[in-house]
Amino acid sequence: MIKNSVAASIVFYLISLLTYNNNVLIVEAYLRVSHPIYDEFTELQLQSFVNRLRGDDNRLMRWDASDYTYEQQSNGGCENLNDVLNMLVNESLSSIVTDKAKVLACEYITLCTTENPYNRYLFSLKNGIHKAMIQLVNNPNSSLSAMASNVVYITSHASKENQHTYYEKGALLALGSIIKNEKAASFTSVQIMWAAAALQNLAASYCMPKIRNNDYVKNMGGEEDVEGVFDFISTDEKIQHLGGERCLWDWTAEETNIVIRKESLPILSDGRLIRQELLNDHDLLDTLKMFACRGPVKGLPSNQNVFIGENAIIGRDENNPSIIPWAAVGVLKNLVLEGTSAKEYVEDIMMCLCHTVHSNDWLEANKGMEIMHHMRRSDPCRFYEEENYFSALTCISNNFIDIDGHTCESYKLASEVECMAPDLFNANLTADTACCECGGGDDQHYHSGVEDESDLI
Repeated sequence: MIKNSVAASIVFYLISLLTYNNNVLIVEAYLRVSHPIYDEFTELQLQSFVNRLRGDDNRLMRWDASDYTYEQQSNGGCENLNDVLNMLVNESLSSIVTDKAKVLACEYITLCTTENPYNRYLFSLKNGIHKAMIQLVNNPNSSLSAMASNVVYITSHASKENQHTYYEKGALLALGSIIKNEKAASFTSVQIMWAAAALQNLAASYCMPKIRNNDYVKNMGGEEDVEGVFDFISTDEKIQHLGGERCLWDWTAEETNIVIRKESLPILSDGRLIRQELLNDHDLLDTLKMFACRGPVKGLPSNQNVFIGENAIIGRDENNPSIIPWAAVGVLKNLVLEGTSAKEYVEDIMMCLCHTVHSNDWLEANKGMEIMHHMRRSDPCRFYEEENYFSALTCISNNFIDIDGHTCESYKLASEVECMAPDLFNANLTADTACCECGGGDDQHYHSGVEDESDLI
């Protein structure tokens, strides 16, 4: 590589003489000489960066950093992160850097920022990176678009700066367009999955529980349960060393809607405005509900029966439709936090969600349990065969709590008189109309279409 500015000028002059009739060649020659970063990060070099961090972790959906990746993050594996970010934000290089190189650069970013709040913080400081990522999300190359959405998914987690800047730069429109246009031949399953996963994290609210700050203070040589901890530990420090986590939500007898647990406070970054904007896009909501009801997976995982949380791998399963439903449910489970009207929009797919709760894939089941917790005070799903979740779903209880704090589940042995108990917040709603246990609830008469559970294995 030529780094001496005089030598660079000479080379550029000679190339100019040879190509004076070809402006494109002149510009490209100049950029190759004047921007050493381009030569430093070839596709081969970027692949080596990725290989070093990834090791043998070929999971398509990395919900955590493997022990090997974490070790590499801590031992120089991400030393090129700033330069890779520079390459992506440098608009003068956009026509020179290949799509494959950009895909590898994005994967490198995901590997450096997974379970690494400090690197997510460094990412947030790079001027222009959020705009660059959204441009890559819009790229017609499906692999590049998918990996850029993966970056948005990971870097928006528990990062106020990333979450809000993506929103300001138009991430919702870019990601939502991929999901709504799912029938376009150019869109792959992995592209839709990562777009939905990114919307899920953007629509979340993140908290910085005091217990985590106490641990931070203790590790810094302070006392546990220090009063005024937020006064002398800056937000930037906390993000760098701890990161935040998704706020924990729960039902109380004082509120009609689910609220953030007190022990989860304070809020680090609130996704309320993002949730409200997404709820106004009914086409997007309808598409997300459609994808949610294409799950859950059934049977046992195999090369032909792909579970996103178990055996989905890079290079084989990018266009398998079974990798999408978990992410669609993930978006919806955050949107329903916005209250009754948001919940009502999801009521018509409750039977799908009841089955998702009992998915054989832990990741789908996790998202199913989270959205059900956000929708109801207790498990509302009733099946013909109580322990056979592939049997017909017969009834779904409504949201109900009586004056003593009892939900529908407590009415299994209730008498007819006891089932006349009114709801704490709505005197016109009684257990006999709200609860399956009292003969109420919504009678779905739904059947999964499976005659024998053995057919699923």
